[in-house]
Amino acid sequence: MIIPAPPDGEAQRIQTLRALDVLDSEPVEELDRITCLAARHFQVPIALVTLVDAERLWFISRVGTQARQTARDVSFCAHAIRNRPGAPMVIADTRLDARFADNPLVCEPPHLRFYAGVPVYSCSGHALGTLCLIDRRPRQFGPDDMDSLRDLGAMVEQYFHLIEERRDAQRTRRSLATTETLFERTVNQAAVGLALLSVEGRWWHVNDRLCAMLGHDRQTLLAATFEQLTHPDDVAHNVALFRQLLAGEIETYSLEKRFIDAAGQPIWVQVVTSVMRDDDGKPLYCISAVSDIDQRKRTEQELATLRTDLERRVMQRTSELSAAVRELNAEIERRKIFQRELTQEQERFRGTLENAIDAFVETDEHGTVTTWNAAAEQIFGWPKAAAIGTPLIEKIVPPALRQGYWSALERFARSGEQTLLGQRIEATGLRRDGAAFPVEVTLGATRVGGRLRINAFLRDISERKASEASIRESRAQLKTVLDNVPAMIAYVGPDLRYRFHNRVYEQWFDVPPGGLDGLHVRDLWGAGLFGQLLPDVQRVLRGEHVTVEYEMSARWGTIWIHSSFVPDVDAAGGVAGFYVLGQNISERKQLQRQLEFEAHHDALTGLPNRRAFMAMLKEAMARTRRQQHHMALLFMDLDGFKQLNDARGHEFGDQVLQWFAATLHASIRETDRAARLAGDEFIVILEHLKNGLCDAKSVAYKLREKITAAHVIGGVPIRLSTSIGVALYYADGGESASSLLARADAAMYQAKAAGRSQIVLSASGNPSAEPGGLASQACG
Repeated sequence: MIIPAPPDGEAQRIQTLRALDVLDSEPVEELDRITCLAARHFQVPIALVTLVDAERLWFISRVGTQARQTARDVSFCAHAIRNRPGAPMVIADTRLDARFADNPLVCEPPHLRFYAGVPVYSCSGHALGTLCLIDRRPRQFGPDDMDSLRDLGAMVEQYFHLIEERRDAQRTRRSLATTETLFERTVNQAAVGLALLSVEGRWWHVNDRLCAMLGHDRQTLLAATFEQLTHPDDVAHNVALFRQLLAGEIETYSLEKRFIDAAGQPIWVQVVTSVMRDDDGKPLYCISAVSDIDQRKRTEQELATLRTDLERRVMQRTSELSAAVRELNAEIERRKIFQRELTQEQERFRGTLENAIDAFVETDEHGTVTTWNAAAEQIFGWPKAAAIGTPLIEKIVPPALRQGYWSALERFARSGEQTLLGQRIEATGLRRDGAAFPVEVTLGATRVGGRLRINAFLRDISERKASEASIRESRAQLKTVLDNVPAMIAYVGPDLRYRFHNRVYEQWFDVPPGGLDGLHVRDLWGAGLFGQLLPDVQRVLRGEHVTVEYEMSARWGTIWIHSSFVPDVDAAGGVAGFYVLGQNISERKQLQRQLEFEAHHDALTGLPNRRAFMAMLKEAMARTRRQQHHMALLFMDLDGFKQLNDARGHEFGDQVLQWFAATLHASIRETDRAARLAGDEFIVILEHLKNGLCDAKSVAYKLREKITAAHVIGGVPIRLSTSIGVALYYADGGESASSLLARADAAMYQAKAAGRSQIVLSASGNPSAEPGGLASQACG
């Protein structure tokens, strides 16, 4: 005997079969007609519609046998389902076929000799089973028989296709209902403003976020058009885009614009608008999503102003330094010319010196002034007649520095050391009025007639020093501003290495001063974040302005950062690097998560609130219908809570409710759900109840016993009781969530009417009760 191998895609085939929910089902009249017709037409004693499960064959329709199933490994149909659609498998004499000659069904009763089966496929192309014919004697099967068997098999296949189509239709209806609920919830809880606009530009519907963003109440917005609340400077462009959208010239548009809020102030927003059309393409209404970008725009404007000022200062200082360098280079060249021509044209040179802008002074080897030009007179205040023939040190060197001057002069005269010749030296000069000032000195030395002559060009650099001090002060001021801006500011080169960063990096990430200079951004971000932001980095290096939000590890933990990557575009249009401007938005993110939690939970007890409960109830009912389990609701109310609350105060009442909620939550299974509807009303969803009513009763009694036991709450000994309404849900009843909740509520009110600590059951819309508990029922 050859055991049939599973067909391709066996796991998916089994899943498709079991999704039909027809295994272990009662006989189907439509299929029984087909098997009866097949038995009569082909004159065979046995005709079956089989479903091939993982380990067995289930006969969903049968003629000529009382068996409902058989093992798969000895079956003929497990071979037949490997055939392609519409291709029957026919065994004229099973004793002559190697696959079945020693099969127990052939060798032993019922001694099968003939088999013909055509595979039945699902809509998705998976073999579900067969329509097969069986005889206890060999027989021939001609082409006409083949066609008839295919036709009957197609009728069986059509039945299963109909089941699939019905199941898909039900799934589509449930999906549509879920989608509508999710859409409504999304609109109401969206973090951005959402609005529906008529084709005339009037708001039909706005969500709470848009009202809060603009500071107007809903009635004000619905009574106006978007033009009336748009900043006058942005109206024309917005209206033009809106008309293009309605005309079908564009499918959607995104616009940064300003609205006027309730205080009359402009607020920057980003509006993304699209149009909904009917089947003829006529616009019906428009949908707008509005994001608040006011803080971002203000930050961008401030940073743009700061960058413009920085660029202006850099350009100004660069121009000044370039001019100074050009002037210095020109001066060096002039001095070289003067040096070469000195010995040949001394008189003409001296005449030229008289008109030089720098002071020119020459001394002999003893330091006595031999030459003193007009610029020296102007700079130092001494006329030529008063300077010539006097020691130079007494005219231009401050008293405190004269000893060092004499020592240098003597060393130079003695050794001929020329290490300082031709170099610019900054020193301190002395004016005739006793004022000291900075000078730049260039020394030279010549020998005339064997006698040493020392000369010097001296320039008053007071203004230059003042300018340099101003530049240092400006840089210090700019660094102070950047270090005190409460945001990350950095500059990253095209090699993705930091060139500059402000002190915020030191405060947030424990980076030492200058510690990021030359560091690759990946080393600070980490490999994971670098991979996440790499596409945005590539965009900014292409010249795009990019805004991103991401999480990053700071010195005190993980924080959320909102960053703008601003490209540094040079004059040729290339990107020389980019600026990183980041803000810590962790508090905003935390607030969003907190608001989402508070929207679905009761503030006093921490249990899910009514809104969350209704969503949980619908999901539980769907699971119950899908899994064919039992489910029940327990509607619970504290007996005498109002009197207790009035007598001991609301604070003690709150402690009682908190204790009740905690006890309820701790007493149920992890798969069950508890919620607070309002006041002292609580609800419990019980799923996966094996014995239905008995399990529900057991849980109700257990909860009642825990509540009615003596307790100490807030230091006060107290006994409580609860009235419980129990509503059972049947998967095939077609009942809605609201109806099920209403039955549980009604049962609870009947329990309260029957006295304290009562339990009333509503099994199918007709509550029944007995004093002190549920109507009796056997629980096997």
